[in-house]
Amino acid sequence: MKKQRYLLAAIAGFLLLAALVFFGYGWFSGEPKLTVHLRCEENISGKLSAARIFPNGDERGKPENFDLAAACRTGNISINNYHREEKIRFTYEREGGETHRVISEYGEHIQSDQTGFYAVLKLTLAPPFIIKDKI
Repeated sequence: MKKQRYLLAAIAGFLLLAALVFFGYGWFSGEPKLTVHLRCEENISGKLSAARIFPNGDERGKPENFDLAAACRTGNISINNYHREEKIRFTYEREGGETHRVISEYGEHIQSDQTGFYAVLKLTLAPPFIIKDKI
């Protein structure tokens, strides 16, 4: 009887340790992330935001705003808790207040691989200013 208790305690301890390692190293991500790779021309300035759109067309919450200069330096932005049913409306507001938008959806512009969801945007100084691009 004692051997069974020790065995059960050892199995429970091992499972707890395995779960801690699994979650601790991020091997399981509770919230899917959309990584948007940016290709920016030099001297791009303005504002970039992303709004989530439900399949019925309603907007989910407030748009996420990104520091365009920092995003172009790092080359990407991340949108947490993305679900493939959602569309993302990217808005690029240029210095003069002129806005340009593109809408991305899963399977068309947004793709996925073993690391999560990804998309590519190109920001230019000439029209159309914001372009859905490919890797």
